[in-house]
Amino acid sequence: MDLFSAPALLIEQDAGVRTSFFNTAYAVDVYDERGTLLARVRDRGGPGLKGVVRMVDEPGVTPYDLTVTLPDGREALGIRKGFHWLGGGQVTVTGPDGAPVGSLARKFASAIRLSDPAGRPLGDFTDVAAFHYGELAKRDGRRVRRNTLRLHPDQTGPTRLLAIAAGLANNVVSGRGNKA
Repeated sequence: MDLFSAPALLIEQDAGVRTSFFNTAYAVDVYDERGTLLARVRDRGGPGLKGVVRMVDEPGVTPYDLTVTLPDGREALGIRKGFHWLGGGQVTVTGPDGAPVGSLARKFASAIRLSDPAGRPLGDFTDVAAFHYGELAKRDGRRVRRNTLRLHPDQTGPTRLLAIAAGLANNVVSGRGNKA
């Protein structure tokens, strides 16, 4: 089982009090249902000066350049969002070779549209996956906020990759930024 074939992904972000108040970087770990680490999602190069804006509770407006790395250190996906005043905004997704996979864009309050590199719609996130947001759980003795992504088994190719990216970076795509 790996990041791209697992039927369910447990996407976990530290939910400790200190992290919740002073968190300036996007950091989630991804597990399968057996507890095997499948990937880590981190800010490429850290938040830098954007961290100040993120700390004053405006993380949704800042740019993000996230990298999804496998446990062996190889990059699996790149997820980028530019500055957007109202949060949300278009998010581009690239594969391990840097080639565009497509984009994600928030349509309404919660709907996320998946599009191919040319901008043609591939469907909505909720059409290809079930996403459960924000369960509190424990992992290795620490509190985590766990989102669960269940992909429809018939989803393949770019649509599946975009749905995985939408789940892994759901806070960024939805305009909440790095806040759990």
